[in-house]
Amino acid sequence: MTIDSTGSLNINSLDTDDRGSYFCQISNEIGQAKQQFQIDVYGKIHFNHTELILVRFLEPPLLTNKSQETELDANVDKSFLLPCPVTAHPRPTILWFRQNQLIDRKYFSSKAKSIFRFADNQDAHTYLHSNGSLEIRMISTNDNDRYHCTATNPAGTVTHSVQLHVNVPPWIIGAEKETNVEAKIGKSLTLVCPAVGTPKPTIQWFKNDDKLPAFDINDQYVLTNIKQSDQGIYRCLATNKAGRAQRLFNLSVHSKSNFLPREFLF
Repeated sequence: MTIDSTGSLNINSLDTDDRGSYFCQISNEIGQAKQQFQIDVYGKIHFNHTELILVRFLEPPLLTNKSQETELDANVDKSFLLPCPVTAHPRPTILWFRQNQLIDRKYFSSKAKSIFRFADNQDAHTYLHSNGSLEIRMISTNDNDRYHCTATNPAGTVTHSVQLHVNVPPWIIGAEKETNVEAKIGKSLTLVCPAVGTPKPTIQWFKNDDKLPAFDINDQYVLTNIKQSDQGIYRCLATNKAGRAQRLFNLSVHSKSNFLPREFLF
């Protein structure tokens, strides 16, 4: 065996004794990297007075992103791909699991030239792509879970895990239309912005598009000792990873006694 100037390993007079695993390692002052190769030597045959050696070159599955675990966010009612980012030769068999339970049904892809295992109920909700990625269509909160794929060929096996977080955009009760509110000078008023969503929305308050200071209970905005200058358009904005929602309050301030109760709760 010899190593040339490019770092390639040359095996001269290849024989069955040369079968096995080979590792190439490179390093510098920053770090190192290693690649494994598997060589199977089946034997020799003679054809037209020529000696032929039967060799199969195997590359074990490797993760292309170098990370064995990934956390991904997906929005509800959207489609999303769970990748199985591997390279290998020959192409590996891909298995998908959810909470360590095999998603079990054989599905053959002629494009990928691999055998995958997939769900018994392959339907509009789930689809396996030729590269081994698992697509979930019209995601719901029920799909929030831990998944992993394994890629296996004769040279080895590798596993990639995905923690899927399903996000739900904010929704505010009563946000369908602007709410008219009346208050009397000198009184108090509480505007309430009941927002739900996953993850829990962050709420900000604005008056005429100017940001207002936050309260400890931020889904409420409290006005005390109301003045005429408090009149205007108030807006609560609920935001999370999946989107945003808002609710508008049109506050009118009067000096007369005919006004709504001091707390305007919804």
